[in-house]
Amino acid sequence: MNVRLAESVLNKVDFNSWDDWDTYPESAYKCNCGQTVAFNFRHFQKHSFSNFTNLEAAAVTQIEALVNDTIKSETNSFLDFHCPNCKNPVRFYFFSWAGGRHGEYGYRIKFVIE
Repeated sequence: MNVRLAESVLNKVDFNSWDDWDTYPESAYKCNCGQTVAFNFRHFQKHSFSNFTNLEAAAVTQIEALVNDTIKSETNSFLDFHCPNCKNPVRFYFFSWAGGRHGEYGYRIKFVIE
């Protein structure tokens, strides 16, 4: 497993309630096997500040062994899944924020562990 900066893996890393809708635009993740998986504002909203994982205990242990102080200090949420094609575990670490012009909120994906 490797830790990568989200910008090197995803085509969109910032979502906010002022500019984005529940389902559009999407951020595309391309797995090493070639499978593309799309995510949108609603997915990050659902997993914001949640401790729920979609992964089995062994994968969570492997991923959490890679989490360093930088990831812990720059993020407050995660979203994880298995690639629908190769079944490899993937976790996005992101920062959930609130405030701004009109009380908007949003998410910035910072790290991908795959």
